[in-house]
Amino acid sequence: MKQLRLATSVVLTMASSLSSADAGQAYVGLKSGLYSFDNLDSKDHLDDSFSDYAWGGYLGYRFTFPMAIEAEYLKLAEDNVLFGTDFQGNVFSASLKPTWDLGEHFELYAKLGWAWWDAELQAGWDKPLAEKSLSWNDGLIGFGAAVKYAGFHLRLEHQMSELRTHLFEDVDSELLTLGIGYRF
Repeated sequence: MKQLRLATSVVLTMASSLSSADAGQAYVGLKSGLYSFDNLDSKDHLDDSFSDYAWGGYLGYRFTFPMAIEAEYLKLAEDNVLFGTDFQGNVFSASLKPTWDLGEHFELYAKLGWAWWDAELQAGWDKPLAEKSLSWNDGLIGFGAAVKYAGFHLRLEHQMSELRTHLFEDVDSELLTLGIGYRF
């Protein structure tokens, strides 16, 4: 019981000393990085994993300290996942983003949200022999760090999600991005 009281008083003391100067701020940014899919084991015998570039943008609103909401769109670069089979896709996500300021210019954050994926698989070299459209959605978690200065921020982020479609089960998706943005 003493430990619970001590932990509660530490958390309340920290919370009361934190500034809410960033509350009520909107922000936008661009990001780019790498995505990967692992544990692919499909009926179509695609490679077990593949990765490529992703790029896109994000916007958010920090409505109270330490909570923000954020939406993002990413374009997944076309990738050859098997000899003659190409993949391309898009992902949109919406997340709650708790943020912890560590001084005036540095913050850590987590993300908990949902991602909606759309992808196209196309088999064939010069002309498509077969095409398959895939759409799925699933939860996502992530974490990141940002350096802030004069309204701008530079952030490094890692996101994870598990994908389930009629072709794939329990595919692990990861995304590592570097972003630059501006807070209004």
